[in-house]
Amino acid sequence: MKIEKKNRLTESEKKQVWKLEKDAFTVEGLVNHAYLSNEINAVKEAPCFYLGYERGRLVSFLTTFIPTCKEAEVLATTAIEERGKGYFTALWKEAKEELQRIGIEQVLFVVEKNSRSGKAKLQAYPKAEWERSEYHMEYRGRRTMEQEEKDSLRFELVTRDNIDRFAEVTGDIFEEINRHSNFYDSLLEEKDREGYFVFDREKVVGVCNISYEGGRAYFYGVGVVGKERGKGYGRRMLLSALSLIDAEAESIVLDVDSHNPAAYGLYRKVGFETLNQVDYYKYIVD
Repeated sequence: MKIEKKNRLTESEKKQVWKLEKDAFTVEGLVNHAYLSNEINAVKEAPCFYLGYERGRLVSFLTTFIPTCKEAEVLATTAIEERGKGYFTALWKEAKEELQRIGIEQVLFVVEKNSRSGKAKLQAYPKAEWERSEYHMEYRGRRTMEQEEKDSLRFELVTRDNIDRFAEVTGDIFEEINRHSNFYDSLLEEKDREGYFVFDREKVVGVCNISYEGGRAYFYGVGVVGKERGKGYGRRMLLSALSLIDAEAESIVLDVDSHNPAAYGLYRKVGFETLNQVDYYKYIVD
Protein backbone atom coordinates (compact mmCIF):
# COMPACT_ATOMS: atom_id res chain seq x y z
CA MET A 1 0.00 0.00 0.00
CA LYS A 2 1.23 3.47 -0.89
CA ILE A 3 0.74 5.96 1.95
CA GLU A 4 0.47 9.72 1.52
CA LYS A 5 0.69 12.08 4.52
CA LYS A 6 -0.78 15.57 4.29
CA ASN A 7 -1.92 18.47 6.42
CA ARG A 8 -4.40 19.64 3.78
CA LEU A 9 -6.54 17.77 1.28
CA THR A 10 -7.36 18.81 -2.26
CA GLU A 11 -10.99 18.83 -3.37
CA SER A 12 -10.29 15.67 -5.39
CA GLU A 13 -8.90 13.91 -2.31
CA LYS A 14 -11.90 14.98 -0.22
CA LYS A 15 -14.23 13.46 -2.80
CA GLN A 16 -12.25 10.20 -2.63
CA VAL A 17 -12.60 10.14 1.16
CA TRP A 18 -16.33 10.89 0.98
CA LYS A 19 -16.83 8.04 -1.49
CA LEU A 20 -14.82 5.66 0.67
CA GLU A 21 -16.90 6.61 3.72
CA LYS A 22 -20.19 6.38 1.83
CA ASP A 23 -19.45 2.89 0.55
CA ALA A 24 -18.19 1.66 3.93
CA PHE A 25 -20.87 3.35 6.02
CA THR A 26 -23.73 1.87 3.99
CA VAL A 27 -22.86 -1.64 5.12
CA GLU A 28 -22.79 -0.87 8.86
CA GLY A 29 -25.29 2.01 8.90
CA LEU A 30 -22.74 4.58 10.11
CA VAL A 31 -22.93 8.37 9.83
CA ASN A 32 -19.89 9.80 11.64
CA HIS A 33 -17.92 11.41 8.82
CA ALA A 34 -14.34 12.62 9.29
CA TYR A 35 -13.73 16.36 9.54
CA LEU A 36 -11.54 17.16 6.55
CA SER A 37 -9.94 20.45 7.58
CA ASN A 38 -6.88 21.21 9.70
CA GLU A 39 -7.92 24.80 10.45
CA ILE A 40 -8.62 24.30 14.14
CA ASN A 41 -5.74 21.90 14.80
CA ALA A 42 -3.34 23.14 17.45
CA VAL A 43 -0.39 22.27 15.17
CA LYS A 44 -1.59 23.14 11.68
CA GLU A 45 1.67 22.30 9.91
CA ALA A 46 1.73 18.69 11.15
CA PRO A 47 0.36 15.94 8.88
CA CYS A 48 -3.13 14.94 9.98
CA PHE A 49 -4.48 13.07 6.95
CA TYR A 50 -3.14 9.64 6.00
CA LEU A 51 -4.29 8.13 2.70
CA GLY A 52 -3.62 4.53 1.72
CA TYR A 53 -3.71 3.62 -1.99
CA GLU A 54 -3.68 0.33 -3.85
CA ARG A 55 -3.23 0.61 -7.63
CA GLY A 56 -4.25 4.25 -7.50
CA ARG A 57 -7.46 3.64 -5.53
CA LEU A 58 -8.02 4.98 -2.01
CA VAL A 59 -8.64 1.91 0.17
CA SER A 60 -7.98 3.26 3.66
CA PHE A 61 -8.00 6.66 5.35
CA LEU A 62 -7.01 7.88 8.82
CA THR A 63 -7.21 11.36 10.28
CA THR A 64 -5.86 12.87 13.49
CA PHE A 65 -7.76 15.87 14.82
CA ILE A 66 -5.37 17.76 17.13
CA PRO A 67 -7.42 20.14 19.32
CA THR A 68 -4.59 20.68 21.84
CA CYS A 69 -0.84 20.17 21.98
CA LYS A 70 -1.29 17.16 24.26
CA GLU A 71 -4.09 15.11 22.72
CA ALA A 72 -5.37 13.97 19.32
CA GLU A 73 -8.49 12.17 18.12
CA VAL A 74 -8.02 9.27 15.70
CA LEU A 75 -10.69 8.27 13.19
CA ALA A 76 -10.24 5.79 10.34
CA THR A 77 -12.16 4.06 7.54
CA THR A 78 -11.15 1.13 5.32
CA ALA A 79 -12.98 -0.20 2.28
CA ILE A 80 -15.17 -3.19 3.22
CA GLU A 81 -13.50 -5.60 0.79
CA GLU A 82 -10.00 -4.52 1.90
CA ARG A 83 -10.35 -5.11 5.64
CA GLY A 84 -8.16 -7.59 7.46
CA LYS A 85 -5.09 -6.72 5.38
CA GLY A 86 -3.34 -4.53 7.97
CA TYR A 87 -4.13 -1.19 6.33
CA PHE A 88 -5.28 0.51 9.55
CA THR A 89 -2.18 -0.73 11.37
CA ALA A 90 0.07 0.71 8.65
CA LEU A 91 -1.65 4.10 8.67
CA TRP A 92 -1.71 4.25 12.47
CA LYS A 93 2.04 3.50 12.58
CA GLU A 94 2.72 6.54 10.36
CA ALA A 95 0.34 8.73 12.32
CA LYS A 96 1.76 7.68 15.69
CA GLU A 97 5.28 8.62 14.62
CA GLU A 98 4.11 12.08 13.58
CA LEU A 99 2.16 12.57 16.81
CA GLN A 100 5.16 11.56 18.89
CA ARG A 101 7.31 13.94 16.86
CA ILE A 102 5.16 16.92 17.88
CA GLY A 103 4.87 15.79 21.50
CA ILE A 104 1.36 14.30 21.62
CA GLU A 105 1.16 12.03 24.66
CA GLN A 106 -2.26 10.46 24.30
CA VAL A 107 -4.96 9.89 21.69
CA LEU A 108 -8.66 9.17 21.69
CA PHE A 109 -9.72 6.41 19.33
CA VAL A 110 -13.09 7.48 17.88
CA VAL A 111 -15.51 4.57 17.37
CA GLU A 112 -19.15 4.89 16.37
CA LYS A 113 -21.43 2.79 18.59
CA ASN A 114 -22.75 0.74 15.66
CA SER A 115 -19.32 0.09 14.14
CA ARG A 116 -18.63 -3.63 14.40
CA SER A 117 -15.30 -3.23 12.63
CA GLY A 118 -14.24 -0.40 14.94
CA LYS A 119 -15.01 -2.37 18.07
CA ALA A 120 -13.18 -5.37 16.67
CA LYS A 121 -10.10 -3.27 15.95
CA LEU A 122 -10.12 -1.92 19.53
CA GLN A 123 -9.42 -5.44 20.77
CA ALA A 124 -5.89 -5.05 19.41
CA TYR A 125 -5.41 -2.16 21.85
CA PRO A 126 -6.43 -3.59 25.25
CA LYS A 127 -5.00 -0.58 27.09
CA ALA A 128 -7.48 1.76 25.39
CA GLU A 129 -10.09 2.78 27.99
CA TRP A 130 -13.51 4.33 27.42
CA GLU A 131 -13.44 7.99 28.40
CA ARG A 132 -16.73 9.45 27.20
CA SER A 133 -19.44 9.31 24.57
CA GLU A 134 -20.71 12.02 22.27
CA TYR A 135 -24.19 12.25 20.83
CA HIS A 136 -24.70 13.54 17.30
CA MET A 137 -28.06 15.33 17.14
CA GLU A 138 -30.18 16.79 14.34
CA TYR A 139 -32.82 19.50 14.60
CA ARG A 140 -36.28 18.13 13.81
CA GLY A 141 -38.41 21.07 14.93
CA ARG A 142 -39.67 24.15 13.12
CA ARG A 143 -37.07 26.71 12.06
CA THR A 144 -39.25 29.61 13.23
CA MET A 145 -40.37 30.89 16.61
CA GLU A 146 -42.60 33.60 18.02
CA GLN A 147 -41.44 36.98 16.75
CA GLU A 148 -41.34 38.71 20.13
CA GLU A 149 -39.03 36.05 21.59
CA LYS A 150 -36.79 35.89 18.51
CA ASP A 151 -36.28 39.66 18.52
CA SER A 152 -35.33 39.84 22.18
CA LEU A 153 -31.80 38.63 21.47
CA ARG A 154 -29.29 40.18 19.09
CA PHE A 155 -26.46 38.36 17.29
CA GLU A 156 -23.24 40.18 16.34
CA LEU A 157 -20.88 38.58 13.83
CA VAL A 158 -17.26 38.10 14.92
CA THR A 159 -14.78 40.18 12.91
CA ARG A 160 -11.13 41.22 13.23
CA ASP A 161 -12.30 44.27 15.16
CA ASN A 162 -13.97 42.31 17.96
CA ILE A 163 -12.14 38.96 17.90
CA ASP A 164 -10.16 39.73 21.07
CA ARG A 165 -13.34 40.43 23.01
CA PHE A 166 -14.91 37.28 21.58
CA ALA A 167 -11.88 35.24 22.67
CA GLU A 168 -12.15 36.68 26.17
CA VAL A 169 -15.85 35.80 26.48
CA THR A 170 -15.40 32.35 24.91
CA GLY A 171 -12.42 31.59 27.15
CA ASP A 172 -14.50 32.37 30.22
CA ILE A 173 -17.24 29.99 29.05
CA PHE A 174 -15.00 27.20 27.71
CA GLU A 175 -11.78 27.03 29.71
CA GLU A 176 -10.32 24.38 27.40
CA ILE A 177 -10.18 26.80 24.44
CA ASN A 178 -6.91 28.70 24.57
CA ARG A 179 -6.83 32.32 23.39
CA HIS A 180 -3.99 31.54 20.99
CA SER A 181 -5.56 28.44 19.47
CA ASN A 182 -6.53 28.18 15.80
CA PHE A 183 -10.14 28.11 16.90
CA TYR A 184 -10.25 31.90 16.52
CA ASP A 185 -8.17 32.15 13.36
CA SER A 186 -10.58 29.80 11.61
CA LEU A 187 -13.52 32.14 12.26
CA LEU A 188 -11.74 34.88 10.35
CA GLU A 189 -10.13 32.80 7.61
CA GLU A 190 -12.71 30.14 6.70
CA LYS A 191 -15.68 31.30 4.64
CA ASP A 192 -17.81 28.40 5.88
CA ARG A 193 -17.35 29.22 9.56
CA GLU A 194 -19.00 32.00 11.58
CA GLY A 195 -18.88 33.14 15.20
CA TYR A 196 -21.41 35.33 17.00
CA PHE A 197 -21.78 37.27 20.23
CA VAL A 198 -25.27 36.99 21.68
CA PHE A 199 -26.67 40.15 23.29
CA ASP A 200 -29.72 40.79 25.44
CA ARG A 201 -30.06 44.52 24.79
CA GLU A 202 -26.50 45.78 25.45
CA LYS A 203 -25.39 42.87 27.63
CA VAL A 204 -23.36 39.94 26.26
CA VAL A 205 -25.06 36.77 27.46
CA GLY A 206 -23.37 34.12 25.34
CA VAL A 207 -21.62 32.99 22.16
CA CYS A 208 -22.57 30.77 19.25
CA ASN A 209 -20.63 29.32 16.30
CA ILE A 210 -21.86 27.85 13.02
CA SER A 211 -19.98 25.95 10.32
CA TYR A 212 -21.13 24.46 7.02
CA GLU A 213 -19.93 21.24 5.43
CA GLY A 214 -21.49 18.79 3.01
CA GLY A 215 -24.87 20.53 3.01
CA ARG A 216 -25.08 20.46 6.82
CA ALA A 217 -25.02 23.37 9.26
CA TYR A 218 -23.20 22.63 12.52
CA PHE A 219 -23.81 24.43 15.80
CA TYR A 220 -20.71 24.34 18.01
CA GLY A 221 -19.20 26.39 20.81
CA VAL A 222 -22.66 27.41 22.05
CA GLY A 223 -22.47 28.69 25.59
CA VAL A 224 -23.92 31.12 28.11
CA VAL A 225 -21.80 33.51 30.20
CA GLY A 226 -21.42 32.13 33.72
CA LYS A 227 -23.36 34.77 35.63
CA GLU A 228 -26.23 34.59 33.11
CA ARG A 229 -26.82 30.85 33.41
CA GLY A 230 -30.08 29.55 34.78
CA LYS A 231 -32.09 32.38 33.23
CA GLY A 232 -33.32 30.54 30.13
CA TYR A 233 -30.81 32.05 27.71
CA GLY A 234 -29.61 28.68 26.39
CA ARG A 235 -32.99 27.75 24.93
CA ARG A 236 -33.60 31.24 23.58
CA MET A 237 -30.16 31.40 21.97
CA LEU A 238 -30.60 28.11 20.14
CA LEU A 239 -34.06 28.91 18.84
CA SER A 240 -33.08 32.44 17.80
CA ALA A 241 -29.90 31.20 16.11
CA LEU A 242 -31.99 29.08 13.73
CA SER A 243 -32.70 32.27 11.79
CA LEU A 244 -28.96 32.62 11.08
CA ILE A 245 -28.72 29.29 9.26
CA ASP A 246 -28.35 29.41 5.51
CA ALA A 247 -31.69 28.42 3.99
CA GLU A 248 -29.88 26.00 1.65
CA ALA A 249 -28.58 23.89 4.54
CA GLU A 250 -30.15 20.46 4.30
CA SER A 251 -29.93 19.81 8.04
CA ILE A 252 -28.88 21.43 11.32
CA VAL A 253 -26.74 19.30 13.61
CA LEU A 254 -24.60 19.47 16.75
CA ASP A 255 -22.64 17.21 19.08
CA VAL A 256 -23.01 17.03 22.84
CA ASP A 257 -20.79 15.24 25.35
CA SER A 258 -22.10 12.55 27.70
CA HIS A 259 -20.46 14.51 30.53
CA ASN A 260 -22.91 17.36 29.89
CA PRO A 261 -26.40 15.91 30.55
CA ALA A 262 -27.91 19.36 31.13
CA ALA A 263 -27.01 20.46 27.58
CA TYR A 264 -28.25 17.17 26.17
CA GLY A 265 -31.59 17.68 27.88
CA LEU A 266 -31.82 21.24 26.59
CA TYR A 267 -31.15 20.22 23.00
CA ARG A 268 -33.87 17.58 23.18
CA LYS A 269 -36.36 20.09 24.55
CA VAL A 270 -35.82 22.57 21.71
CA GLY A 271 -36.25 19.95 18.99
CA PHE A 272 -32.96 18.07 18.44
CA GLU A 273 -33.04 14.27 18.17
CA THR A 274 -30.13 11.86 18.60
CA LEU A 275 -28.89 10.34 15.34
CA ASN A 276 -25.98 8.31 16.63
CA GLN A 277 -23.48 7.82 19.43
CA VAL A 278 -19.70 8.02 19.12
CA ASP A 279 -17.46 6.59 21.85
CA TYR A 280 -13.98 7.87 22.72
CA TYR A 281 -11.29 5.53 24.04
CA LYS A 282 -8.18 7.00 25.65
CA TYR A 283 -4.86 5.46 24.65
CA ILE A 284 -1.39 6.48 25.77
CA VAL A 285 1.02 6.87 22.87
CA ASP A 286 4.22 4.92 23.56
